[in-house]
Amino acid sequence: KGENITAIQQIDSMYAVRQKVVEPGDKVVIYKNQNAAARDIKYMFAEYHRVDFLIYTYILFAILLVVLGKSKGVNTLISLSFTVGCILFVFIPAALNGGNIYSWTISTGIYIMVVPLVINNGASRKSLAAMIGCTAGVIMSGILTVMAIHACRLTGLTSEDAMYLLFLNNENPIDIRAIIFSSIIFGAVGAVMDVSMSIASSLSEIKEQAPDMSAKQLMSSGMVIGRDIMGTMADTLILAYIGSSLSVTLLIAAYNSSTPLLLFNSEMILVELLQAVAGSMGILM
Repeated sequence: KGENITAIQQIDSMYAVRQKVVEPGDKVVIYKNQNAAARDIKYMFAEYHRVDFLIYTYILFAILLVVLGKSKGVNTLISLSFTVGCILFVFIPAALNGGNIYSWTISTGIYIMVVPLVINNGASRKSLAAMIGCTAGVIMSGILTVMAIHACRLTGLTSEDAMYLLFLNNENPIDIRAIIFSSIIFGAVGAVMDVSMSIASSLSEIKEQAPDMSAKQLMSSGMVIGRDIMGTMADTLILAYIGSSLSVTLLIAAYNSSTPLLLFNSEMILVELLQAVAGSMGILM
């Protein structure tokens, strides 16, 4: 702070999209130059400092949650921190340290299914009903995923990142096929939990307003509500996965425009489609 230093920003003409040249007032991230052949250059430009905008956006999101949701909004923030913390500080270290990814996925999935529901809605019949529905859905997604991994002979090499993971620890390599299982289960838990609580909450409110309704009538109402949710939620899930892999899909389609069969048999595309259908099957259950 308060110092003037010199750093070099290297712009290479070989890239199709050139990086913006640094201007006065820009915030940047720099690092110490490790190249012994250029000792006169002390610092190098690494990236523009972009995270401020993201932090402000998350702060705005948290404020809106509390203002609009009141106590529920506060509970949502708490449950969200538990969910993210569990994945970042429990599941990821366990996977990197050679733990069984399948068992850690199941235990983490149960945790992020139970804790948010209890924090947000208390230990009630409504929460229990949502948990039962969510469990049924996630089990269906898990079974379908395991069957697909073996039936489609998936290797797990869906990207360069997977390749790096494979060679991260030569003595105890990470099971990259299990990573497919984890990504599908975590995605399914989020979607299925949303639908389960939506239906359970709707029926709980109906029962409170019309206490004379029988279990059969409630079940019938639940099926109607579920069918309405089903269509839009399945669309949401499939569009989310397509959106996340759109660049890869366009690239593969461009190079295989004359052979659609090759496109749909590509493991990268197949896994995205599998994630969408496994999550949708979970929602149906």
